Amino acid sequence: QIIFADLALQELFELGKTKNSKYKKIQKSKKLLSGYQRVVSTMQGVERVADLRQFSFLHYESLKHEYQGMSSVRIVNGEVERLIFSETDNGITVRLIEIEVRIMATDKKIFPSRAV
Repeated sequence: QIIFADLALQELFELGKTKNSKYKKIQKSKKLLSGYQRVVSTMQGVERVADLRQFSFLHYESLKHEYQGMSSVRIVNGEVERLIFSETDNGITVRLIEIEVRIMATDKKIFPSRAV
């Protein structure tokens, strides 16, 4: 059972759109939207969160630090967007989607070497 903590996430799953601007990036990208819907459907099909490990494309992991007690799966294989959720006695509670930003290697400052 999936319990959506955010009504906008439920709208995205069921209708493919939401009025909440927080998820605009997912709503506008067919790849992200279909990935999100596929992930939630996959989660609905498992009895326990641990069963998600058998789906390698999800990259399921238990989180640490600020997300202690929560888990995540990738929305699209090879991308950084992930769905963060927690497990309850009644099923899986979908909390939020975190969009991670990669730091590009080109952001490094390069200093010219000095002649001695």
